[in-house]
Amino acid sequence: ALPIYVAPLMLFGSELMLLIHGDDFFTPTAARAIREAVSALEALPQVRDVMWMDRAPPLNLFGLREPALPDHRASQRRFDSAKETALGNPLIAGQLLSTDGRTMLLSIEVDWFYVRSNADCTTVLVKTVKDVLQSHKLDFEVGVTGEMPIRLVMSAASQENDRKFQYIAYGVILILATILFRGPSAV
Repeated sequence: ALPIYVAPLMLFGSELMLLIHGDDFFTPTAARAIREAVSALEALPQVRDVMWMDRAPPLNLFGLREPALPDHRASQRRFDSAKETALGNPLIAGQLLSTDGRTMLLSIEVDWFYVRSNADCTTVLVKTVKDVLQSHKLDFEVGVTGEMPIRLVMSAASQENDRKFQYIAYGVILILATILFRGPSAV
């Protein structure tokens, strides 16, 4: 058999990515919950599009789209087969789904017109997904990463450091002024 060379799916254009970590995504409950979570995300005004493993480009001969995650009414045997297929798909495994099948990536395209606060890009998205997953009694961890959340963290840390060094500078100036002018009344 000839080797298949496939270019990696480009996820770097997305400013925001949600990571869902759990034991098994290939169960009827998890499949239903993840689809509902994606629908809930897409219903938010600040979310333009969600790219996830179910929307990976097809690799079959006819270019027919087949979901990576079976319908929640499918048998467990079908879920096991889908997991094996997804982990063998170079567009999914290691990119949209970790190679051990325990972490899923949702790449989110943001509509910046509807973003009113920093929370709209982070907390709101995570809470939306967590609420759906918890309504199905799934104990999956949800995190956010990407260029925008990293910039927000760096900005908050920078502001905190700026304030700290500003207070230190005020203290040093006060001490030096007291020494130079030989008394607090002159200062």
